[in-house]
Amino acid sequence: MDWKKAVTILIASFFLLNVFMVANLYLRDVYNKKITSLNTSQEVLKFLKEKGITVKEKFPTKGIETFWLEVMPVEKIIIEDYNQEISRDFKNIDLDKAKRTAEKFILDKIGMPSNACFFKAVFDDLNEEYDVVYIQEYKNFPIFNSFIKVRILESGKIILEKNWLEIEGFKGKKREVILPVVALLKVAELKGQDNPIAVSSIKQGYYAKPVNAEKWQIPPVWRIELEDGETFYINGYTGEAE
Repeated sequence: MDWKKAVTILIASFFLLNVFMVANLYLRDVYNKKITSLNTSQEVLKFLKEKGITVKEKFPTKGIETFWLEVMPVEKIIIEDYNQEISRDFKNIDLDKAKRTAEKFILDKIGMPSNACFFKAVFDDLNEEYDVVYIQEYKNFPIFNSFIKVRILESGKIILEKNWLEIEGFKGKKREVILPVVALLKVAELKGQDNPIAVSSIKQGYYAKPVNAEKWQIPPVWRIELEDGETFYINGYTGEAE
């Protein structure tokens, strides 16, 4: 093996990696300075529109300082049942009735956790079903990967999925999170410059992909949902996608 050549390649690789990281930090700093110089929400919206981003609802101008959140997995449950009334009357169901049906199903089968909060009820056109979701909250922060989801199918089948975490509490030092506008710019970068995006909601909370561990810490995130339903979770500390 040519060790001299290998060492040269390794050094060059580290150099290029450092250049990339410095450039990334520089561009982020430029964006932050540009954003913080904007004085009104209209100026922010105009800036976003120039980047191909439209926001359909009022969004926060900044985030809430917070900590890492330590969690443990507790319950993973899937329950299925059949409701003849749903099967007969599916075409007359609306989102409000779907929500009431889902809430009753949760109460009857597993009980509603005291820290569960209604998140959304939608009709899934692709699968022709209603999806009702409740998520866990801690200190007024939603935990997006701790949820109860109820699927109501045209056949009358109702499927409940519970993925619920045990909260150990905040850990570490309280830190600022990135501006929501920075998170939106990250989504635009991930989508590509030739893909204008329409944002339906942006919310601060906690999220991390599942890990095989007894205990772990999850970061604060900005949850950004587009009008087509595609969802992104942007790390509130690093500005990178989770």
